[in-house]
Amino acid sequence: MNYVVCLIAVGEKAVHLLEFAYKTLRGSGFCGDVYILSDLDMLSFSVDEHTFLKKIKEADLNLDYDSNNSISTCDVRRLDKKNPRNRANAVKFVICHMKAFVDRYIPIEKYDYLVYLDVDILISKPIEIFETFLRKNKGSIITSQSRVKILGENSFYLSRLWFKKGTRTANLSRWELFKYWFKTPLCADVICIPVNNDGKRFLKLWQEECQKGIDSDQAALQAVLLRHFQKQHLLAPYSIFGYGPAHHQYLKDKILKKVDSMFVHFNGAMHNSSAMEDYYSKYLNN
Repeated sequence: MNYVVCLIAVGEKAVHLLEFAYKTLRGSGFCGDVYILSDLDMLSFSVDEHTFLKKIKEADLNLDYDSNNSISTCDVRRLDKKNPRNRANAVKFVICHMKAFVDRYIPIEKYDYLVYLDVDILISKPIEIFETFLRKNKGSIITSQSRVKILGENSFYLSRLWFKKGTRTANLSRWELFKYWFKTPLCADVICIPVNNDGKRFLKLWQEECQKGIDSDQAALQAVLLRHFQKQHLLAPYSIFGYGPAHHQYLKDKILKKVDSMFVHFNGAMHNSSAMEDYYSKYLNN
């Protein structure tokens, strides 16, 4: 199967993580095309001839709150000024929303699948495992599962989900939240999109949802997939997508265990990358 991998790195912290993610991707045996979308003209580490760096255009990217330019596709001025959490995560907001617009930079018609990976993900097993899974589920829109649990230590508080314009709920109604979220808690860190009519329609609807002023790509993804693509949507099993320690957890207890998953996501690595770096050094830097 011919597929392309896309990563997005905006800002120094994201580019720092990108180097680890890229090295493990190539180290897993993936030899296909990789597209890196960034605000930089060049990277601080070497890449091969099948890797293409694409600078995000000004019409799509704005990180200046005080800019007088026209509103960009991924523009921090869309963020709610009254929400300190959002304002403090401007770069993350831009990276998240840029995911939906990768077809502006990648000639997707050349490929069977477009595979998006966050830069805080390490690839820990041979890529053939993932490719077998992708072939077996050809035509599906595949996402990773959220680590959020309805009950227990990582409970997802209902107060965070109530419908409110401009919030992470992507304009989902209360009924939709109960009907969809608790049934299928998904994540936006790994997204596999088939280059067919369903995949192209999905991208178009996701792009439209991301322009509604919301601050969460995950919420927009949730809204589009579970309203329009329930039959085509597939959650990847934990053997494909798993989690390393979150940054706050690792800083507290310094416990590092090997994760039995293909892709290992390090939540909060943009805040503190020590868990991801230490995991790479201990398990993957052969």
